[in-house]
Amino acid sequence: GSADNGDLHSFPTRRSSDLTLYNSCMVCRLVEAERQNQAGGRSRQTFSIAGKSFAPLPARGAAIVRVISDKSCQ
Repeated sequence: GSADNGDLHSFPTRRSSDLTLYNSCMVCRLVEAERQNQAGGRSRQTFSIAGKSFAPLPARGAAIVRVISDKSCQ
């Protein structure tokens, strides 16, 4: 699947809710991810992914992991 605007792609991993993200753009992307646990608690993480590279997005015990925004670092 993909959660993106055309530049950022997400792929499920073998472990349940973990994702691997791929930035197909030449420039870095600033990504905000959200994790939600089974009780509904949420946490957010912001990080950057270099152009043309992969980045892991581990679930860290969350039931749901999703990218809520991504934009160019520039």
